[in-house]
This record gives sequence, structure tokens and C-alpha cells, in this order.
Amino acid sequence: MICFLSELMQFLFKTTNALRRISSIHFFETAGTLNRSFVSDCSGATVPVVALSITALIGFAGLGTEVANWYSVRRDMQGATDAAAFSAALAKSRPPGTPALITAQAKSVTAQQGFKDGVNGVVVAVNNPPVIGSYSANPFAIEVTMRQPQTPLLSALFIKSSPILTTRSVALLSSSKNCMFVMNSKAPKALDMSSGAYIDMNCGVVVNSSSNQAAAFSGTIKTPNVDIVGNYSGSINSKVTTGVAPVSDPLYYVPPPTWLVGSCDKINYSVSSGAVSISPGVYCGGITIDGSADVTALPGTYILMGGGLNVAGGKLSGNGVTFYNTGNMLYSYAPVQMQNGPVISLAAPTSGSLSGILFFQDRSISSSLPNVVMGSLTGALYFLNSPLTFSTGSSVKDAYTIVVADTVSFQLSNWSVTNDYSSLSNGSPIKQAKIVE
Repeated sequence: MICFLSELMQFLFKTTNALRRISSIHFFETAGTLNRSFVSDCSGATVPVVALSITALIGFAGLGTEVANWYSVRRDMQGATDAAAFSAALAKSRPPGTPALITAQAKSVTAQQGFKDGVNGVVVAVNNPPVIGSYSANPFAIEVTMRQPQTPLLSALFIKSSPILTTRSVALLSSSKNCMFVMNSKAPKALDMSSGAYIDMNCGVVVNSSSNQAAAFSGTIKTPNVDIVGNYSGSINSKVTTGVAPVSDPLYYVPPPTWLVGSCDKINYSVSSGAVSISPGVYCGGITIDGSADVTALPGTYILMGGGLNVAGGKLSGNGVTFYNTGNMLYSYAPVQMQNGPVISLAAPTSGSLSGILFFQDRSISSSLPNVVMGSLTGALYFLNSPLTFSTGSSVKDAYTIVVADTVSFQLSNWSVTNDYSSLSNGSPIKQAKIVE
């Protein structure tokens, strides 16, 4: 009898340990150790012991079933939490991406999976950034936690209080595989790569136009993928997918630097000769560079209050710079124009709210006037509601260049982008979701 009780106690300990291993279920320690000196003789009495203990055996079998059911519930909770975190990250990546909408999206997903916040003791919490973990300081990380108490039956004999199952998932908006977004919804040749250029992009292209000729290709074009809402003409040595759903503005969340807009620091600024350094500030009437001027833009944000940026010659260089192009009643908006073969080398900031943003056109301005760029441009060229043209003379290989524009046209011979965002503290400003914790 004592031998059997020893085996029974060992079974009990194993079952209790199994209960403990379920995440966040805390059990009351009730068992001690059995003195081995009383179990040295295990001979005889097996049949009567089994007969006397059949009720206990059935009870422990039921306990094992209860524990297995909790494992199953927790597995379902984890799946719901993973789906909710991923969906919440997608909600953040799309306008308006407010905290309330992110939270509502996560809770909607868990409810669809059978775990509705506030019902049957379920509590769902959404944190951006996460409260704990490796991504607790990352503004592009979404944490979803869920907890639900379970009703103990046979396990109530061995635990102090009702077990609470908890799960946690973190989804991160990481660097997107795509770097060019052509936003016009109807225009033919919204993306025009028919100049016969050699274009090598280590990132994908998205074209929102529903036209049968939404994109036109010619020459040598290398890119991992081209996703087009409509159709295309010409040939391309890349994977093309047509009939895709249109995308929303991928940089909607970037705040315009309107807090910097104030009185004019410079009016109708122009330089045509000499080596000159310019400082961040408000340039009413824009900036004009031509002749033999060699201009270095010091790090910071340049507000082009009307007049735009006109580089008709000379050189323009700068690291850690953002040009915000806008206008008002006194100083009318004008596009960015680079022409007559100037030498251009510009790179965006690597941290801060404008990390990775080189050119930023005021979203409220819609213009048919094309922005014409050339040279080495490391950063996002963000012209949401106006055309962008890559001009003849561009022949560079940039670590990364991101394009978001109404339409995009290539009129150059050679352009390469390596899609390397290692210089940016939070990676590409264009994001895609993935589960990381």
C-alpha cells in the first residue's frame, strides 16, 4: 500500500509541475516529500490497492485532461494575440494610424478569435511602444497582451487561486521591401521608365494607377517586384504583378516641420559664385544656385516658403538635411528644379522625426509643375501631389533613395539604389509589419 502511495504521490508531483509550466499560472505549493524508509517493501497487496484507489486514479485522469485543456486555450490565445499585434501594426502603417484606431483594431481581431475584451474575464491591452522587452523604446513596435482567468475543477485541490493564462506578442514595422510609390490613381504612364535607361533597384515598386498603361518600360530595369493596380506596356526583367489593391500614402505619419515656420530668415536667396555655407531656416522666395557657386547646406531643416529650390549650375551638397517645400499668399509655391548639369550630393537626417526625409512637399499643395532632380540623393523624395522627374545627367549609386510622388518619369541613362538603411536609427521610413516577440 505504501509503495502504491509513493507512486501516486510521484504522479501528483508530475501533474503539479505540468500545471506550473503553463505560462502565468501560479500554483500553491502543498506537497512535501515522502520518507523513502517507509517504502522499502512493496510486495503484495497490488490488487486490493488498485481496487481501493480506482476513484483516485479516475480523478487524476480528469486532472490531466483539465491541464491539457488549459494548454489548448493558451495556444488559441497566443494565436489571437499574434494576429492582433500584426493587424495593429498594419493599422499604424496606414492613415490616420491614431492610437485609438490601433487599439480598436487589435481588440477587434482578438474578439473575432473568440477572446473579446471585457467578456469572460478577458483583458486585452495594446501598447505603442511596448512596456517591456527589446523594443520598449521603438515607436514602430506594437505590443498586445491578453489575460484570462480559468475555472479550476479538480485542480482546485492543488492550487491556491484560479489560474490566469497570459499571452504577449510584439509586431514591428520594419523596413519595407518597396522604395518607390507612384500615387496617381488614373494617369497613363504614371510610372514612365521608357527612356531606355539602365535602372538597378534593390527594392520594389508600387503603381496605384488603374490605367491599362499605368506603367511603361523600356531598357534594362532590375527590381525585385513591380505591383501595379492597372496594367503596363513594354518589357521588364522583373516580376510584375497586375490587378493589385492600391496603397495609401506610406509616409502619412511623418509630421511636417510646421513648428519651424516663422518669419523669413532669408528672402529671395541667390548665390552664383564662391564657396558658401547656408544654414537651416525659413527661405522666403526660395533658394537659387547657379554659375560656379559651391554651396554646402549645413545639417537641419530648410523651409522653402515659396520660390522652391532652383539649382541651375554649380554645386550643392549637404548631409543631414531636409528641404520642406511650401508657400503662402506672399510667396507662391514653386517646384524643385535641378537643370543644366549641376553637381548634387544630398543626404537626409539619420535620426529624429524627419529621419530619412530629404525632400518633403507640403501635402496640402497639389501642382502639375514637375519637380526635376538629379545627382546623388540619399533619402526620401516625398512629392505626394506633384510629378517627379529624374533628369538626364543622373548617374549615381545611392545607399537608398525612396520615392513617393504623384507620377514618376525617368529621363536618364543610369540609376542605382542599393536599399541600405543601416545609417538610419529606425531603418527605412517606409514600413512593413512582422512579429518579433
